Amino acid sequence: MNESLAATLGELQAQIYWLHDAEEFAPIGIILVKLLIFRLEHDW
Repeated sequence: MNESLAATLGELQAQIYWLHDAEEFAPIGIILVKLLIFRLEHDW
């Protein structure tokens, strides 16, 4: 396999893994954003 193609496939695989992890942690991010908004709205 061509080295350039292998490198591209490796990068693509890394991005797929990153997206999968980000999808798992998305609910935590949503909770943190809601908490931050609550704190800003209530000057807490």
